[in-house]
Amino acid sequence: MVCYDYGPLSRLTRLQHLLVSIQVPNEGVEAILQNCQELTSLNFSDCAAMTGCSVAASVCRWGARLRSLTLDGIESLDDEDVVAVIRGCPEIMSLELIGSKYLTPDLPALASAARHAARPGVRLRLQIDYSLMSDEVRMAQMCGEYDQFKSEYEDLDIEFLWLP
Repeated sequence: MVCYDYGPLSRLTRLQHLLVSIQVPNEGVEAILQNCQELTSLNFSDCAAMTGCSVAASVCRWGARLRSLTLDGIESLDDEDVVAVIRGCPEIMSLELIGSKYLTPDLPALASAARHAARPGVRLRLQIDYSLMSDEVRMAQMCGEYDQFKSEYEDLDIEFLWLP
């Protein structure tokens, strides 16, 4: 079920933390971020109605104050979208991506470079769950040794929740 009546959420202007467990369309994300100016923590736990590029654009435009962001279920989210979010949200300390199909093995290096450019010396915790990148067997087949993804990158701590 998609909630098209996101208006009540977007009118909570003093809200600091928000967990949205209903599907909100792209324009709802924009309205929430634009109107809830004190929001520092945002968790979308069911994002099937959203697209990666639209969410990234909204977060970059209105989410510069975010310190924590969870995007669960945006299958179309790709490396470029993640890099845009990291660059557009210099205050972000934790970014969790769940169920994104188009993340590639290049993401850790790209994310590290984006973080270093946006806020050098301040670490970002990037967690990737239930995606191709969190399937250790498939990644090993594609990339050979997997140790490179377990190491720390400059200004980035990366974590994976391994698929069974």
